[in-house]
Amino acid sequence: MFRVRNERHERYLAVAVPLLAAVFLLTTSPVMMNWYDVHYFEEWYRVAMSKGLLHVYPECEKVHYPPMAVVFYITTRDLIHNLGLDSNPWTFQFSLKIFLVAFYLLTCLVIIREFEWPIAQWGVISVPMGMVVWGYQFDTIIAFFLALTAVCVRRGRPIAAGVSLALASSFKYVPGILVIPFTLILKEKYGSRPAKIFFLTSAITVALLWSPFILYDPEAFWKQAFLFHMLRLPQDLTPLNIPLLLTRWHVYPYHFIIGKLSGPLIILGFVTLALWLWKRREILQESIRTSGLKHTIWGSAALFMLWFALTTKVGNPYYIAWIYLWVFPFAVWLLPSWCVGFLNTAPFLLALSRLPAAVCNAPVFVPEDVRWYPALQLLGFSTPLAVEKAHQLYLAAPNFMRLWYYHMHQTELVLVVVYTIVVTKTLLDLLKWIRDPKPADERPHDWAIHPMLLAFTLPAYIFALYIALPIG
Repeated sequence: MFRVRNERHERYLAVAVPLLAAVFLLTTSPVMMNWYDVHYFEEWYRVAMSKGLLHVYPECEKVHYPPMAVVFYITTRDLIHNLGLDSNPWTFQFSLKIFLVAFYLLTCLVIIREFEWPIAQWGVISVPMGMVVWGYQFDTIIAFFLALTAVCVRRGRPIAAGVSLALASSFKYVPGILVIPFTLILKEKYGSRPAKIFFLTSAITVALLWSPFILYDPEAFWKQAFLFHMLRLPQDLTPLNIPLLLTRWHVYPYHFIIGKLSGPLIILGFVTLALWLWKRREILQESIRTSGLKHTIWGSAALFMLWFALTTKVGNPYYIAWIYLWVFPFAVWLLPSWCVGFLNTAPFLLALSRLPAAVCNAPVFVPEDVRWYPALQLLGFSTPLAVEKAHQLYLAAPNFMRLWYYHMHQTELVLVVVYTIVVTKTLLDLLKWIRDPKPADERPHDWAIHPMLLAFTLPAYIFALYIALPIG
């Protein structure tokens, strides 16, 4: 009963699983909210409504995003207000999450059209996408536009691909680096003209979207969108966070110096990969010929995104929604299933590692602000129900939770080390494959849902369900 019996059964799974996941996300998401970020987004909305959209960057406290993130939040927030859905916290949070779930479903649609179900299931059952919806961020939108870009590149549609990539990188700018491998692939497959059109379309679209905000106040835009990221401390799922964890979040000057290494390392890796693929053009040619254009596109993008994951100083768990996107097509047939499964569930494990702070009503360190916050206060902004569930867990095992909190930095340290090892192994495996490609296998198993995928992802969904259920 757990195997795919026939093509009809597979089509049923490809429709039912994304829909069930979307319904689950919608029903559980209103009780969770990343209010730390959202309360800054609310300031964008207030300033835009009172003074105008162009005043957001110069007058708001934090706008550390490219313009489309600002435009998207303000537009959807205003729609919710006009429909009268923001008078109640539950309807407000539910309404905000609907847009994210819609983009999750669109991403699933692209994945299912591109890959057979044995592979597609690894992209559809995505804990990172779930974490984005539960918390509220823009990464499901980015994932959709990136997946759409890959499809347009494969079909030789440079204008559509350029616009799509520009939209993705106008929510968070890192995905814009994929213009390099996609331009090189278009040149090898379709010639110089489509490659130039794609590159120019991406650049022109970004310029059109960004220029009003840059021209209105260049200094404010630079400080908000770029300078802040250059000066911030390392945090979350990145090896550059290890020194801070070793000191139990006691900040010293050398932590900032380590953070400043991130930019040069990212650029050095991107330039090296770009020159390697450009100078050794036969690598892309052989990969396209042996593994197919589709897997060459997704695999080359994975190289750049995995390098970013290793060298960024901000290993934001939400980023994994669009880093993991490029890795899942290689599950089972090329990459060990446990590696892909671990990457899938890493954002949940990071959140879980910090659970004792809320359960014990203790402070938690926020590197972005270089200060400690009461964890329950941050949780309470999201939902009173989550606070009650934290209290339940404390009553169930108070001594264990206090001990866990004392060693919370060590728990996160182990997680970051394992994450670094897995990302490094995945990057090396993909480098080896693209140097010596082999035919892609889109049906490496016949499980309805692969056991390893289920084992890694099920705990995250069960925990979300526990938080969402009424208190008994």
